[in-house]
Amino acid sequence: MRAFKQSAYSVCLLSAALVMNGCSDDDDTAATQDVELRFAAKVGDISFACGDVYTGIGVGEADRANYQVNDFRVLISEVAMTHADGSQVPVTLEQDGVWQYNTTALLDFEDGCSGNGTTETRSVVTGTVDGGDYTGVCFTIGVPFEENHMDTATAPSPLNASGMFWNWQGGAQVYSRRRRG
Repeated sequence: MRAFKQSAYSVCLLSAALVMNGCSDDDDTAATQDVELRFAAKVGDISFACGDVYTGIGVGEADRANYQVNDFRVLISEVAMTHADGSQVPVTLEQDGVWQYNTTALLDFEDGCSGNGTTETRSVVTGTVDGGDYTGVCFTIGVPFEENHMDTATAPSPLNASGMFWNWQGGAQVYSRRRRG
């Protein structure tokens, strides 16, 4: 389980580095500016490829194992840009009816290589933010509480994505953590 958490952290940290270079607007007086956050999936230092086997994954020598990853999707929410003073400005996500809904976005790095997930991929989050200079990005891995308890049969996309939910009675725990870049 640790290896998958580390992989998710790698995605988050890389995205934060890219957004700082890609989201500034020279015109600080603009009412809003477009935001495009690009993410890249990594397993350790290796770029993720659906179906590849990654060797020696783990924190300690005793924990190291080999993993074949066939599905790498993550839901993020509550995306905000940060100013140098640490204040945050929420990003209004583009409502595309497929990948983004309200404040939640699905990132999909697998290409259906093993019959899991979908053949479509998505490594970008798009939206708008108040004009200004930003030094970082902050977001939550997971979905907001009120969206995390919808009926998947009637939930809007991407909250209805097959394989992205589990039975609460089965003992699974929510993993949601705020990341700053």
